[in-house]
Amino acid sequence: MKNKGFTLVELLAILGVLAVITLITVPIIDSTIKKNKEKLYNSQINSIKASLKTWGDDNIESLPVDENTPLNITLGRLKSDGFVDIDIKNPKTKKCFPNNMILTIKKTGNGYEYFVDAESGDERADDCSIPTTE
Repeated sequence: MKNKGFTLVELLAILGVLAVITLITVPIIDSTIKKNKEKLYNSQINSIKASLKTWGDDNIESLPVDENTPLNITLGRLKSDGFVDIDIKNPKTKKCFPNNMILTIKKTGNGYEYFVDAESGDERADDCSIPTTE
């Protein structure tokens, strides 16, 4: 009489093969996820920078006229003026970018340079709402 089924050795061999496949694929998937989060983060920063440029186009009278005097505004200001989505989040931390993150416009020659200081602002940014001005 033939027994149909797997022996213990065959099951252990299958588990060993699955373990090797897991050891190979998990680091690759983790690396891919981290790279994609970094790309999305850079995309979000570039989006904020583009919004800052648009804000500058709409507020020409506020732009600096002297190369030694940069203009600093906050992300909250861009939110309240409607230039940035209210719920823009940092894909690395899944928290909102802080409303007090510093954005800088600097005059250079005949043009302007736009900077986003992503390290500025407080880290307790759980609330994505538009900041209130009192």
